[in-house]
Amino acid sequence: MKTLKLKLVLVLCVAAVAFSCDKDDDNPTVPVYQAESPLQGYLTSTGFSESEEAVIDGSSSEYGYRFRPTVTGAITTLSVRIPDVNNNLRVTIWDVATQEPIKTETFNVTSSGVAVVKAIAPLTLQKDKEYLISINTADYYVHERNNGSSAVYPVSVGNIQITGYAYATGLLQEFPATTATDIYSGDVNFTFLRTL
Repeated sequence: MKTLKLKLVLVLCVAAVAFSCDKDDDNPTVPVYQAESPLQGYLTSTGFSESEEAVIDGSSSEYGYRFRPTVTGAITTLSVRIPDVNNNLRVTIWDVATQEPIKTETFNVTSSGVAVVKAIAPLTLQKDKEYLISINTADYYVHERNNGSSAVYPVSVGNIQITGYAYATGLLQEFPATTATDIYSGDVNFTFLRTL
């Protein structure tokens, strides 16, 4: 009987050691985060998804929105949608504090009304730092509420906080400093992946 108890204790000890070896405390499981793209959530939350009008050959402007990530992460893709074709469509990501561009990409849009996605080298964004993404075009969509009223900022979409819409008139790569709360123009979006 003592031998059986000793064997049972030995088996339990071996099982406990084996179980503890499966748990690797030196390499905890790295969390996997979902990719986020804020534009549609922004349009829906503000009510700007209620009305969309296509403008073709309007006045060229730098259209976009200011945003602040609430976690550290990186932009991995950019996307645009315009109601015409354009083989030289510029997208810029700005540092709001310095009003300087930190990333510029050019798109070749060959189909009107279709979102064009472009993968980029991951662009790290700091938590709680304000950025702006803009598109420079004369062909764009204007989004408004049906009653024409203003949105209230900030608007949270997942880990991205949209802090306002802004634009600058002209073809030059100029920081969009003019703001409006009753409209959004220029369908430009990004994919954000949380890293911390």
